[in-house]
This record gives sequence, C-alpha cells and structure tokens, in this order.
Amino acid sequence: MIENFFQIIQTINHNCTKTLEEYIPKLKEKVEKLAFLKKIERTVFLTSDLTLLCNLILQVALEILKARSGMVILLDPDSSQWVINSLIGGESKEVKSEKGESEEVRIKKVIPTKNTISGWAIKKKESVLVHDIKTDIRFQDLERLTYENGSFVYVPLMIKHEVIGLLWFGNKIANELFSINELISLNILANEAAISIKHIQLYQELERSYLSIIQGLALAIDARDSHTHGHSAQVARLAKLIAIKLNLDPMEIDKIYNASLLHDLGKVGISDEILKRKGSLNLEEDHLIKMHPVVGKQILFPIKSLRPLIPYVYHHHEWYDGSGYPEGLSGEKIPLGARIIAVADSFAAMASRRPRYFHGKSLSSEEALLELKKGKEIQYDPKIVEVFEEVLYEEKLLTADS
Repeated sequence: MIENFFQIIQTINHNCTKTLEEYIPKLKEKVEKLAFLKKIERTVFLTSDLTLLCNLILQVALEILKARSGMVILLDPDSSQWVINSLIGGESKEVKSEKGESEEVRIKKVIPTKNTISGWAIKKKESVLVHDIKTDIRFQDLERLTYENGSFVYVPLMIKHEVIGLLWFGNKIANELFSINELISLNILANEAAISIKHIQLYQELERSYLSIIQGLALAIDARDSHTHGHSAQVARLAKLIAIKLNLDPMEIDKIYNASLLHDLGKVGISDEILKRKGSLNLEEDHLIKMHPVVGKQILFPIKSLRPLIPYVYHHHEWYDGSGYPEGLSGEKIPLGARIIAVADSFAAMASRRPRYFHGKSLSSEEALLELKKGKEIQYDPKIVEVFEEVLYEEKLLTADS
C-alpha cells in the first residue's frame, strides 16, 4: 500500500513537472507579449516628430524580433510614391542602392511597387511572411533573384481600409525564421504605429496650411503700401547674409531668415491710415504700432514648428541700450537673431521711401549705413553693424569709394 502511495505521488509529480514544462514557455511568451505591448504604447506616444517616431518603432521591433534590419515605408503625399522614411541595418533588396551609400542617401529612396512583394502587400492590404522566396508560390511571377535568401516580413500600416505605409524586417539573428506569433505582434505594433503616424501627418498638414496663411498675411502687409512692397523679403535676404557672415550654423540661419519674413506679421490689425501716415502719430497710435511684435508672437504661438522664431519676431524692436520695446531688453540679453533683424530691418526701411522716415525720401546705401553707425551702442549691436558693412561691400551695395 505504501508502495502504491509513493507511485501515485511520483506520477502526480511527473505530471505536474510535465505540465509546468509545457506551461512555462507559454507563460514566458505571454509575459513577453505584454512587455512588447507596453513598450509599443510608450513608444508611439513618446514623440510628435515623425522621423523620430519611425526610428523608435524600428528600434523596439528589432529588439523584440531579434533582427538586424528594418525599415518604415510611407506614402509621399506630394509624389504619391512609396519612400523609405526610416531605416536601420539595411533595406529590402527591392531598393537599388550603390555600394558605400550613406544612410542619409538611402532614406527617401522610392520603393518600387510594380511586381514586388511591397506592392503585393500594399495592394492586398495583407501582411507577408516569407521563409523561402524560392519556394513561395504566392510570388512565383516575381523576379526572385532581387530578394534576399532567408526569412523576412512585410506588415502594412493601415487606418481603417487605407494603407498609409509599410513595415519591413529581415536579417534575423542566427538566421532564424520569423514566426507566426512574431507576425501577430508586428500587426499589433503596426496598428498602434499607424494611428500615431497619421496623427502626426495630419498635424504637419495643418501646420503647413497655417504657415501658408501666415506667409500670405505677411506678403499682404507689405503689399498694402507701395513703399513697403517686398520689404520683408529684403530684410530676410540681408539678415541671412549677416548670419552667414557670422558663421552661424545652417539651422540658425534658416530660423533668422524665416523670422525676418514674418517680423512685421503683427501689423496685420493696424489700419492703412496709421501705417501710411506721413505725420507723427498720437500716443494711442504709437502704442498700437509698438504692439505689433506682441501680436506677431500671439499669431505664431499656435504653430509648434514656428515657436523657435518667436524670440526674433518678438524682440526685433529692442534697442541695444535698453530703450526699445516690447520688454526693454539691452545688449546681449536681446536674442542674436533679433539684433540681426533690427539692423537689416532699419537698413531696408531707410532705403525705401517710408512716409515717416526722412520726409518720405529714400536714403542711399551709404547714407543708410551712416545712420546705422550713428545708432551703434544705442539702437544697434555694434558688432552686427560692422559685419553688415562688410556684407554691403561684398554684395556691391557699397563701393570702395563710398
């Protein structure tokens, strides 16, 4: 009887061990899937930058899949072509690349969709898991030599029934095969990613529309008066030349150029009668004019991508000695971009026939430069004025005899 008892115990123990051995991998798989879902959730809500988001998606997926290569393909709204947006490790063999090409060059390359697996996945709106292209009957009509050996996977990025992009992964570590479970996980990732990508694209489209409206307003402000027609473009050109001469980095130069184009945006609400007034302004009218940097800031603020321009637009009427507006900043407390725009703006204004400047007469380049020099340390940053003088000679707006 005791022997029977021990046999029963051994049998139960054996069965429990066997059950645990079978259950542990399944439990591990579920834990990994939950961790994967959590990681996806954190990733897709982490940024509003499309390229950064796509890179994060690839990093998360490659880590989970234990693969070396992946890419995000998106539909370009302007060209209606499918292009690589992000790339890690290497691209599908569908992409024609030259040896030694940098990642920057390979990104934005067009993905062919005619007689390709990419095209098949987009057209069918289905994920594609390939273990061996040579024996896969779905693609027997394709030129199989263009595809790499081994396992790879394509997963469409879809919003409702619309394909907005494609994920591709290949080059699995240790030449393993992608599994059905991994494909299921990728589809979950694709669903979450597609929503975030679409949101960012819609936001970018909205920003582009808003920017177009603002640029149109800036042009309309210049066009209201024959004396200011093309003024903002002239200020932007001169400010950019100063920024280049100061050896500022390209991104900063672009910021200064764009801020210059929009520097008088806040004048949109000021009447023509005040803007074109030949005589002096009363206190109320003068206050209204001095509010235009504040109004410009308020117009630009809703556009996230334009917020870096605000300090330059907002402070371009500050004086170097602190007697300007809107905040009375002085010296290097005034943002460099604003100090540059102040010089370019004044020069362009003096060179035009503004009603309230010099009895409505335009000054020569030499005379305008002389006025800038008089204002050094008072209205203008002396270094900017000196650099601007060099720019004027280089652009042949001044001659050596001047």
